[in-house]
Formats: sequence, structure tokens, C-alpha cells
Amino acid sequence: MVTVDKDKIILEKKRKPQNLKELFSGFDYKKYWEEERKNAKGKSLELDWGKPVGKEVF
Repeated sequence: MVTVDKDKIILEKKRKPQNLKELFSGFDYKKYWEEERKNAKGKSLELDWGKPVGKEVF
């Protein structure tokens, strides 16, 4: 984190989250997926990884 106080630049180390719940606090997954659906415009939301390779083929 960077702050300025009386013409001085103060750098503070960012604290790492203790768990996933803390990491994603404030994340709105409903809004995220709504935006993804808008951007996909009828296309699949899953990525196309191409043809299977190796032992993926049964």
C-alpha cells in the first residue's frame, strides 16, 4: 500500500489473506457471471481446450 503524508511517501507491505473466504470477501459472484454471460453473447462460457491428448481418451 502506498500513501502520502506531509510530502513523504509511505510504503506498507500488503498483508496476505489467511484463507480463501478472506481473499474473496467482497467478491460478487452473481455480478461476475452476469457480466460473463453478457460478454459471451451466446457462446459457451467454457474454454475450448482443443482435442484430448494422452490418457484423456478412453
